[in-house]
Amino acid sequence: MLSLEDWESIAQAVFELENSNKFLQYTNAISDSLSAVIKKDYEQGANEPTIVKDISKAINLVQTVSERLESGLMFSSNINSAFIHGKKSFVEFSLAGSKHRCELGDVIFISSLAWKGKIVAERITINQVKKENPKSKSSWGIDKTQFFLLMRFPTFKGVSGFFNGNTVNAVNETGCLGSYGFLKYSDDLAFVGSMILDACLGGESSLKKDSFLCFHLLDKLSNIGSIGFNPFYFRSRFWSYSVEYCPNIYDFVRHYCRSLIGEPVCGYYGFNSSIKSLVDIIKNFTNKKAKEDKTSKELQALVTSFSRFPYAYQETSGNKNGRVIEDNPSIEIETGEDGGLAIIHSMINIGERI
Repeated sequence: MLSLEDWESIAQAVFELENSNKFLQYTNAISDSLSAVIKKDYEQGANEPTIVKDISKAINLVQTVSERLESGLMFSSNINSAFIHGKKSFVEFSLAGSKHRCELGDVIFISSLAWKGKIVAERITINQVKKENPKSKSSWGIDKTQFFLLMRFPTFKGVSGFFNGNTVNAVNETGCLGSYGFLKYSDDLAFVGSMILDACLGGESSLKKDSFLCFHLLDKLSNIGSIGFNPFYFRSRFWSYSVEYCPNIYDFVRHYCRSLIGEPVCGYYGFNSSIKSLVDIIKNFTNKKAKEDKTSKELQALVTSFSRFPYAYQETSGNKNGRVIEDNPSIEIETGEDGGLAIIHSMINIGERI
């Protein structure tokens, strides 16, 4: 475990990084690129899977940035993405005593913060991208079965795609392990965590634009604010707190790249064991796909990004060195739906000479 002095040094460096011109230009460049892709795809009438694929491609065009902070520490920021083709990742779970099956999501966002060459904080959110209803352009349909999964996270078993043959237990404590990306005509996206979405939906199966005020008010109530560098701040910033609502793509990218969105994989309390196991499954599957397709530059770069730095903490469970013990291998079901999943990884490295 890191000491309070370590966390104070990390927090001060992160604060300086977040307010540097170089980092703000970097996040704005990502946002500009994604906004342009969304606008182009809207103009061409693209569906959600196509937009996700194009977003994944655009991210890889953003250049890594590095600079010396005023404190003398070096930092670098980079982002990698790969769209992994194949059958949609379907999972099975119990809902009110009955077995249900649905797609897990469209995009997995992982963000890592490395301090002096070791990952000290990491987060993940599993995101479902939704396009507006074509007629109204003012509402989005919500599949209730998938919404139950992304909000409650009951025990689920993968039956195709990423999690095939694995049983997963995960806790959605921040309200952002599951999330939604609501595409807004014609060049924008709003991010909403699953729990805050539940609070504003009121049992409805579609989201209306006037609900965005509700998101804004609830997110402000949960904001950790400016409370100074103390143990409570460190626990919140690097563990328990997640931004649950971003009204536009610029706001989302800034918070995501700062590792402020999603459930902690690791942080102030070390490893979050159930979420670490979930991430290990994702990384192992990505490694497998990269070995099968050595010509994919995107996959190779993503695997390199994942393995660039070790974690700062010791493993305490059975998944040492990132290995995951799978259930008895199951036969992958035929969903009849080609799809795939985008994996996006943001990395900030501070304190090491670049």
